[in-house]
Amino acid sequence: MTPIFITTLTTLRWPTRLAWGYTALLLTVSLLNVARLYNEFSLLLDYGGLLPLDKLLHLSAYFLLCTLWLWAYRWPVKPLYGAGLIALGSSLFGLAMEGFQCLIPYRSFEWTDAFFNTLGALGAVAVAAFLVRIKAWWASRQVSSAEDPSE
Repeated sequence: MTPIFITTLTTLRWPTRLAWGYTALLLTVSLLNVARLYNEFSLLLDYGGLLPLDKLLHLSAYFLLCTLWLWAYRWPVKPLYGAGLIALGSSLFGLAMEGFQCLIPYRSFEWTDAFFNTLGALGAVAVAAFLVRIKAWWASRQVSSAEDPSE
């Protein structure tokens, strides 16, 4: 007999599986001792930007997390409050990961990391909302040009 967890996982759409997998990966990376690995990569990836590499990684990781969950949720087919809930859930997940890090000897809680996690999630919703508006504008433009017989 197959366990219920495996049966449920195999019946999910692949964007949902991808979102769950990335969430598990983010959970694992958040709780590992990545300081040594980060120090080696920060020397390779020193891009000289306005943000430290650590904050840029937090921003992009939670931007991707929220984007994957928006895709899995089939937004914008569902109402706008769903996108807000996904952004809130992504932000709370980031805050919880920061909270768990203070319980681990080699990790520490940082408010700026939690802030950039939230900023990444909100950025994903903002970009998705903008793209939805562009798509709606383009569709309405196509319909109006199809109805205009003078062209």
